[in-house]
Amino acid sequence: MSAVPYLRLVRASIALSPIADGVAGLALAAAVGRAVESGPVACALGASLLLFLFGMSQNDWADRKKDARLGRARPIPSGEISAVVALVISLACMVGALFLAALASPAAAWLATSLVVCISLYNLAPGHGGWLGPFLLALIRAQNLALGAAALGAPRAALMPAAVYAVYVFGISAAARMEDGEVDLSVRALRGWLLVVMTAAMAAPVVVLCGTSGPLPATAWASLAIAVGLVLWIERAWRSALTAERWTGPTLPRLIGAGLSGYFLFDGSIAVAAGAPSAGAVLLLMFPISRAMVRRFPPS
Repeated sequence: MSAVPYLRLVRASIALSPIADGVAGLALAAAVGRAVESGPVACALGASLLLFLFGMSQNDWADRKKDARLGRARPIPSGEISAVVALVISLACMVGALFLAALASPAAAWLATSLVVCISLYNLAPGHGGWLGPFLLALIRAQNLALGAAALGAPRAALMPAAVYAVYVFGISAAARMEDGEVDLSVRALRGWLLVVMTAAMAAPVVVLCGTSGPLPATAWASLAIAVGLVLWIERAWRSALTAERWTGPTLPRLIGAGLSGYFLFDGSIAVAAGAPSAGAVLLLMFPISRAMVRRFPPS
């Protein structure tokens, strides 16, 4: 079987890019005075990408029987790729990620190892662990954010922003449990999750700005404006769902996709708040690209 179908994982990684987390983490490390060196930066971003590909391919392998039973057009059930090749790709990405993280810094190596464990726990747990699943996903994205800062030797610089990020991801992931029919939440509960996500989106740049020593950077208002934009994006994307008695049907994947693409706005607000407007501008540019990519190439 050819591994060519797995190129869509690369497209998906660009669309939902975990690299955005790494960029935000690098900006946080730079904000506390760490020198931005090309070697650690490349290793950290490469490790983030490979960890994402590792998780996606391992997920396809772990869910191959369930996907076949539900008739999903995934690479393994459709016969585009064999389970063995998918497993080999997964392991190769894991080894590559750990190698790059080790080259970046010892702290990055420990975080990458922890990410491999958390990703594997999520993918291999029966039913993705019930409510443990959203917690693991939140932990994964938070550690991925910290990985960028750790590559420059300043993992603590990302501690509080990563904690807020975890709340954001947990809210989206908890709502996403409905996609497979695992839970049927009332509108009241959905509004609660939406409030959690929007609060975290607003809190992230505030946390970064409060941790800034001395006067606020000139980009302070810009970072808050991005956060407000993220909140308005989420509210607009989810408004129609909150008017129904139950949040089900084909609308759900699009709404979850809106929350996932919001990662770029979230990370962008952090980068700008940390005094890295150029990095923030890149992440903002990736936002519309992400939306287009998700529509054109749905992630596996």
